[in-house]
Amino acid sequence: MANKTEVAAGGGCGIGTVCLILFVVLKLVGIAPFVTWSWLKVILLPLLITIVTPFLIVAIFLIGAFIIALFAAIIAKIFS
Repeated sequence: MANKTEVAAGGGCGIGTVCLILFVVLKLVGIAPFVTWSWLKVILLPLLITIVTPFLIVAIFLIGAFIIALFAAIIAKIFS
């Protein structure tokens, strides 16, 4: 009997890829803020966005959980 193993590969464009394509196109077309940026900034900013985005999502989740726990404690204290 043969074992069949399927490996699902991620695909598609992430937020960094979309930002990179957008920034390069806007620089080449000559849109106001992007035309004055250096090519280094145009390429490295989407990389930074890719690295920072997961941390921002986790931080927003933790802040939301803290606010919910805080309100739950306040409401429990009010009604006890």
